[in-house]
Amino acid sequence: MKKQGSLLVGFDLCNEYSQISCYNNGVFETETVYYNYGSEDELIPTVLALRKDCDEWFFANEAIEESRKGKAVLVKNIVTSVAKKEAIKIMDVEYDEVDILSLYFRKSLSLLKMYYPSESILQLVVTVEDTDKVLVDGIFKALEKLGLSK
Repeated sequence: MKKQGSLLVGFDLCNEYSQISCYNNGVFETETVYYNYGSEDELIPTVLALRKDCDEWFFANEAIEESRKGKAVLVKNIVTSVAKKEAIKIMDVEYDEVDILSLYFRKSLSLLKMYYPSESILQLVVTVEDTDKVLVDGIFKALEKLGLSK
């Protein structure tokens, strides 16, 4: 029998920054999930970076830092790329924009494990600034790649 999840997660997806909140059944209130556990910065940069010398992906602040060091290529405007159905070109290779968004979701949602190591997602709600059909469809496809269906 498959274990039922218990986490109710809200994911505010924006082109520059995103934010994750989770309802805590223990204290009966919503908690913000931070990129750096215990920090005060609740905004997570909506960026990835691909390392130049191997197939390693970085995300959020680490992606920005590796890019600044010149070790990785920064991938920005992920939400816009999905909304426009535009592939993302990195070092002369085109990546499907939905695959990139799925990777961003995977890395972002993995932050939940720091807060709730033995819990899984029961329901996920994603909010966006513009509910353009192409973007919404892309979000559903990206989440389906992670096993999270409607």
